[in-house]
Amino acid sequence: MTDKTSAIKLNRTHATLLVLINAAFIALILLLGYFNRFASDDYGLIYIKDSFGTVGGTTFMYIKWSTIWTNFLFAFPLMDFLQSSGSLVWYTLLLLVFLLFSACKILCFIFSSFLIKLHWFTLVNYALLFCATFFFLSFNKGESWFWITCSVEYLFSLVVLLLGICAIVSKSKAIFIYPAIALFFTYAGGCVLPLVLVIYTVFFIYGYMFISKKEAVIFKSVYAKRLFIAFLFFAASSVIMFLGEGKEKRMETLPDPSFLTGLIMSFKSIGKMVLYDAPYALPLFILFGIPWFFLGNKLRALEIQFFKSGDLKKIILRSFLLFLILLGLTIFPAAYVLSDTPPYRVWTQVYFGLAVLCCGGGLIFGNAFNFLRARVSVLFISSCIIVLLFISFTIYRQFAITSLYAKAVDKRIELLIKLRNEGNKKLIILEKLPPAGMLYTAEISSDSMHFNNENLKKGLKLNFNVKVE
Repeated sequence: MTDKTSAIKLNRTHATLLVLINAAFIALILLLGYFNRFASDDYGLIYIKDSFGTVGGTTFMYIKWSTIWTNFLFAFPLMDFLQSSGSLVWYTLLLLVFLLFSACKILCFIFSSFLIKLHWFTLVNYALLFCATFFFLSFNKGESWFWITCSVEYLFSLVVLLLGICAIVSKSKAIFIYPAIALFFTYAGGCVLPLVLVIYTVFFIYGYMFISKKEAVIFKSVYAKRLFIAFLFFAASSVIMFLGEGKEKRMETLPDPSFLTGLIMSFKSIGKMVLYDAPYALPLFILFGIPWFFLGNKLRALEIQFFKSGDLKKIILRSFLLFLILLGLTIFPAAYVLSDTPPYRVWTQVYFGLAVLCCGGGLIFGNAFNFLRARVSVLFISSCIIVLLFISFTIYRQFAITSLYAKAVDKRIELLIKLRNEGNKKLIILEKLPPAGMLYTAEISSDSMHFNNENLKKGLKLNFNVKVE
């Protein structure tokens, strides 16, 4: 295949539309990050951090409640920084930067495997478009992206894994690559169980391919060495997680697990996704996939073809199978442990899988067949305009909702701190918070002894109980 590097970039109209979409997405996510506020569970972590410090707090959680130890080693210093900075937008910005960097590096590796190198401006814009796709295909953005305690567990762990993959496939031979791989995969090994199971499955598949000596670019000597180091540190970290006492004590607060119940709840959860969430996500899935369809078509016009049209059926079947595996490894462990349908935050890696299917599927379909370029261009422009209008309207609505929400939370916290400083010891009944929009609400319960209320009380060091009307 001939290297088509210099030819692959978008014209001014197409590039401008992508830039506008990505600028609107960045504006939206930073707007939400700016108006985001600590939730009750966040105050619980702040209390533990203030009481025991980072290492002591991680040890406390490991023994008493949760063995996902690497998340806490990051979460406690993060809470310190966010408190001192006075804004949660820095965490949102950190997530976006790391996710964008990972998307750029991984896309660059994938395209270079086919002797393709996109113009840097096109690459960055498509990487940002992938980030936007991931965000909008997340069914509950508040839980997955803006609830700090859970975002650190699920979303940030996934982002760290992507950084680890970037280090593995990096062309750099610098000595820091190996410590970086060790750090990233140590973090990934000590995080939430569904992601750990997915990583073990991927290592098993690649290990089988390596043993059976099937050729793949990832098995060149330098990659094999990096994969071995990644697996070594990942396995050691996950063993520490599996051996911890905290998970057993947490299990005591839950119903006795049952394989059948876990299976039923898994299917119930998937049914809920298909019936309630998919109808919302499907139009976005199509709209965000069209720019990738356009890119695939553009590459084919340059005589660059990823796969033959006859291989498309095989690719679709394999992709569907891999997505089902991802779905099972994500949903069943949580359904089994909880004996209930898992919360939306558990689905984070499924949202990522949907984004990969959307963008990758669009790219492959656009590349597999001959389409009239003029019609594909019109389709691209139309979809971009619709997406831009959708994001712009979302910004308008979310600004109206989240600005009022943030103002109400700030007013509540100021009141509670004022009463604390005045030495109040009486029960305080608070007004309910307005809707939080795409954010995760910091609302507490009408029961003053509810754990949400207790977390807020401990985090703010209050000497009195609180509840809402």
